Amino acid sequence: MISAAELLIIKNYIRSKKKDSFLKIISIFSFLGISIGVATLIIVMSVMNGFRAELFDKLLKFNPHIVVHSIGNDDLNIPKLTQFFNERKIEVKSIRKVIKAQGLLVSERTNSGIGIIGINKEDLLKDEFIKELSGYEKGSVIIGTALADKLGIAKNNKINVLSANNVSTPFGKLPQQFTYKVASTFSSGVSELDYNYVFIPYNDALEFIKNNKNLISVDIKIKDVNNVDLYKKELQKNFQNYYFTTWIDNNWLNPRLCTSP
Repeated sequence: MISAAELLIIKNYIRSKKKDSFLKIISIFSFLGISIGVATLIIVMSVMNGFRAELFDKLLKFNPHIVVHSIGNDDLNIPKLTQFFNERKIEVKSIRKVIKAQGLLVSERTNSGIGIIGINKEDLLKDEFIKELSGYEKGSVIIGTALADKLGIAKNNKINVLSANNVSTPFGKLPQQFTYKVASTFSSGVSELDYNYVFIPYNDALEFIKNNKNLISVDIKIKDVNNVDLYKKELQKNFQNYYFTTWIDNNWLNPRLCTSP
């Protein structure tokens, strides 16, 4: 609200004597111009802050907040990681073992490079954007709606995925090919993610990567995403055989801008 003193100052500068009527018109236009400029700035900042909050919300629903990798051949111990968070009373939304690999999805329409996430059904249930898991079983796959539309793929269709592993054939070494049935599709709300990722059962993913332990990690989602760097330092002190990355490390934005709203 405008105070009485502020209103008095405004009137003194806008109102003028008859001989200064031209200056009065200039003052009015200046006042209107400044008012419109400030209003525009406030609206733009509000829209951008709302867009930023929405973008971060969708990105953090899809991506893990902390990723754990093993150094060497040590197994990733989920119970010990869970104990770490429980002892410090840090609220954990989910903690799960996943496999992350890359492949080439081959279809009649076109080919597309994809990121493959191997995850168990019970862990995938915790993701809010996954609506249907009835057909998610061995030999199946869940793909993004944007990718399905791009490749002309529907539910129950079969797709072929080429891995980086080679197999020996009479014609020489060729990329290993896997066939999966599309169980359903998902929509994360970010088209870049829907275009580039697919989910397959964990055991199928193990076969896809030929048990390469370097591609196995633990994904952790926590409630307090703003303090992930602090938790990362504590985790690194307590688990020297693991190395940790956070959603800020893996984000393409300047880390100073990666503060959750």
